[in-house]
Amino acid sequence: MPTATADVARPMLEAGRRRCHIINLIRDHRPDIRFMKRQIDARCKAIMKFFTPELYLKFNSPDDDVADQADQEWEAAVKAYQKHLDHLRDHIPQQVRSLSELCLHDCEVLAWDEAMEPDPRLSAGPLPVWSAFSVLSLRREGEVLSLNYVLWDKIRHCAAPDDWPFSDSRPCWLYDEIDVAQGPGKFLQRILFSDGATAEIPFAIVLIHAIAWQSAQRHSLPQRA
Repeated sequence: MPTATADVARPMLEAGRRRCHIINLIRDHRPDIRFMKRQIDARCKAIMKFFTPELYLKFNSPDDDVADQADQEWEAAVKAYQKHLDHLRDHIPQQVRSLSELCLHDCEVLAWDEAMEPDPRLSAGPLPVWSAFSVLSLRREGEVLSLNYVLWDKIRHCAAPDDWPFSDSRPCWLYDEIDVAQGPGKFLQRILFSDGATAEIPFAIVLIHAIAWQSAQRHSLPQRA
């Protein structure tokens, strides 16, 4: 196997879906973009259960022996996650099932907004009840996908491993995992990004909206008076 360069990379397996290729393997400075401007805990416990940053690094190792061993581990992770999803399908609503079926590999992260605010409609006493929302915008080929979450807890973010070698000049979505949490109507989505960062989204409801990229650009332009 040739050593990885800026344009050559080992093919990646989308969990039970299709083969994909990873992003460029260029070492450079990590720029701060919108979705990174939040509290990130470099010492938090591992978030991903199946497609971990460590396994991703091994799978893309320039060492043939390490990469070949990781091939087997990756195949095992794909099968284990597919079995996990098959077990969940009869226990999750259609909106969560649709989220689990999305192939978002290599989608560019455009923005990630989170908001927590008191909701007077839900407040029955002197103390306010807080509502939490998150909107994650991704560009996939010729469209923009908006993932709109109603949260039941704070999103957990973990920084990349110290030895993460891949470029994050334009962070992209690599792999995600859907899971259920304790308590009725509580779900989790874990995400590995191309800059090595991971996140865990605790959500109760998710709405997926797609718009053509050109249309999205027109809507973002200021309108004449």
